[in-house]
Amino acid sequence: MTQSRNNSEGAEMAVQELTIEDLKRVLREAAGQDEGVNLDGDVLDLVFEELGYDSLAVLEASSRIQREYGINLEDSAVAGAETPRTLLTAVNQQLAATAWAETPHSAAAPPDRAGTVPTTTATQRRSHVA
Repeated sequence: MTQSRNNSEGAEMAVQELTIEDLKRVLREAAGQDEGVNLDGDVLDLVFEELGYDSLAVLEASSRIQREYGINLEDSAVAGAETPRTLLTAVNQQLAATAWAETPHSAAAPPDRAGTVPTTTATQRRSHVA
């Protein structure tokens, strides 16, 4: 669930990541598991309804994730998450953005929605100030 990496200043910071195993645990805690559903298989790209979880169950799971990880997910991100993979992506993007916002860093831009940090150098900024 937690990994370490060095920030731009060389200091180590904890980076949380929701894994598929974490998500399975939260889904089971939030809404149980239908007898005919095997969450132990490859479920990343199966639609939640195929796994026996309706939109209310996904909403409850996302609420638990928000409380457990201390993040806020946009309603549209939760509503648009039709598979475990899309929910994991939304959660992990928010975790990365939250970690970036809470970590001392240089004047670099925050992670974009794809989870990468856009590069902006002093030269690029000065070229727009002419």
